[in-house]
Amino acid sequence: MLVIRSVNLETDAETVSERPAVRPPLEAEQRRALEAAVAEAHPHARPRSFAGGVASFLGHRLLVVARYRAAPATPRRPEPAERVDQASLFAG
Repeated sequence: MLVIRSVNLETDAETVSERPAVRPPLEAEQRRALEAAVAEAHPHARPRSFAGGVASFLGHRLLVVARYRAAPATPRRPEPAERVDQASLFAG
């Protein structure tokens, strides 16, 4: 999932958009993909920094942060309890 959060620096108005995306394995590819996604949504925003799959951008009165969010993990079924023979619990 790709998350783009933008904040108007004058009014503090905030927008968040999400769209399905697969995180590229290499950092250079991640950076290019984040830059392309932000350029589509905010063509005047310019890249400022990138680290750890998160990129920041500045535009006229606008701060934009783009990042990858991991898809929620599929809940795991609990492991069945180990079966114990009750007779062995009370054997003396």
